[in-house]
Amino acid sequence: MKHPAAILFFGFLALYLATMGGHIYSPDEEILFRTTRSIAERGSLAIEPLYGFATKRGVDGREYGQYGIGQPLLAVPFYMAGRALANGMGDRPIGFSVRQFYERTPAEEWQRFGVSLFNQFVAALLVTLLFALTADLTGDRRAAVLTAVLYGAGTMAWVHSKPFFTETLATLLVFSAFALLVRARLYRRPRWMTLAGCAAGYAVLTRMDSIVAYPALGVLLLWPDESFVGFQSSDVGDGPREEEPPPAPSVADWLRDRAAWERIGRFVPPVALAGLVLLGLNWIRFGSPLSTGYEDQPEGLKFINPLPVGLYGFLCSVGKGLFFFSPPLALWFWAIRRFVRRTPPVGWAAIMLVAAVLLFHSTWINWAGGWCWGPRHIFMVHVFLALPICALLVSPRTRLVRIAYAVLLTCGIGVQLYGTSQNFIDYYYVAFRDPFIRPNATVLYNPGEDGPLVLHYYEVRMRANPYRPEIEIPPWEMLAPISDSIWRIQNSPWGMYKNMLKEGFHDYFWLERLGYRSRAHEAVESVKAREAAEEQAAKEKAAESRSKKPARP
Repeated sequence: MKHPAAILFFGFLALYLATMGGHIYSPDEEILFRTTRSIAERGSLAIEPLYGFATKRGVDGREYGQYGIGQPLLAVPFYMAGRALANGMGDRPIGFSVRQFYERTPAEEWQRFGVSLFNQFVAALLVTLLFALTADLTGDRRAAVLTAVLYGAGTMAWVHSKPFFTETLATLLVFSAFALLVRARLYRRPRWMTLAGCAAGYAVLTRMDSIVAYPALGVLLLWPDESFVGFQSSDVGDGPREEEPPPAPSVADWLRDRAAWERIGRFVPPVALAGLVLLGLNWIRFGSPLSTGYEDQPEGLKFINPLPVGLYGFLCSVGKGLFFFSPPLALWFWAIRRFVRRTPPVGWAAIMLVAAVLLFHSTWINWAGGWCWGPRHIFMVHVFLALPICALLVSPRTRLVRIAYAVLLTCGIGVQLYGTSQNFIDYYYVAFRDPFIRPNATVLYNPGEDGPLVLHYYEVRMRANPYRPEIEIPPWEMLAPISDSIWRIQNSPWGMYKNMLKEGFHDYFWLERLGYRSRAHEAVESVKAREAAEEQAAKEKAAESRSKKPARP
């Protein structure tokens, strides 16, 4: 195969563009979009607030988003492309069916369309970079291609190429720093250490939690030269190394290694500069270098979730379990021992990074990631779990490896197609926010058996909005709490997406353009019509009550 990197990049870019939504999904993305627009239009980070969500009032009285500036800066060209489309299309709207968090003028739809393309390019670059690193480590381009395809098509990297979340870019930057450090060590290119520092520093400007990857990068910096090896020697030979790799260095070896201090001296300055930029922006905006904006949110920035709960949720729960949403990554358990044996520094660094990210996010109060497909907050670990699988795929591959690869990749592709089929905001709205739109994730009561007993003890009243009077509803028609989507398969996307497909919901931009509109537009219009009618009825009732009041003598 000639030019496999280019083929992988453009192939996966085409795949991700083919299944794109073409719009902004969540309030988080809307804040990032408004920051991007503010930078492009006014050269400022101040934005219009969004219902008080994810912003904080600065010392100048204006509102600022709590998210890093890294992604909005890089997304400016995509915004400009969307603005050019808006100017060319005039008053012609895109006409999305999905719910949005902004006024849907034609110009705004096209602007957000441009920005929505950002992560398709980032995700395709990430697949290509995984190929490049595995090719360097193994010397086997076919194994590298198979590893990249496994990650790009079989994991939630595909689904998360659609929204404008920051996890994909932060992962690309951290993985770039990781790959640059490995290649710098294998090929004796010390200048690449500085590039790695630039990538690691910019990752923190994109997402502050990227800092948890730094200890793993430190392993690659400190590991002595004489024992830093890939699958093959970087100097001679094209085949796998037959001899056992040297033993792991001791702490004393690390401290005595002058070359390690030189590597640190090249890596640290851009990282330190990025840290100073972050602290300076916090000081300018909020009056304190340690004020990020997160502390202004209702839940705050707390790490109070029990660690076993978070770990179980990320690894085993039906609604956020990593291996449910990315089945091919189960091969990691088979491959990791072989990978560490063949290239100890890279293997141990990858293990350390995965463990650090899991432990960090498992204790965060918002560990589950809210309205999204799969375990979004640990998205970074997916590519580092895919990396060691290349150890299974180097030639010669056993028949059992080929069968396991084919079966798990097929399962992964099916899961990702299922995940791309729906807008997760539509899912949470119809399942958890409005009891009058099907399908609904209701609590698990059986009216025939439990009805008389439940009604004997409970009377449930509901008010959906300030203009709607209270109504009595049977308990089995109550909506399940959103957390039930994590622990109960009945309320999770696995069952609900199937029901939504039957109801005519989908989230494919090109399918909409061909005239196959999602039923979401009917749901949106029905909600708007009902709320408008109820508001008008409330106003008429208030006016009638005022007219009936007796005149004062």
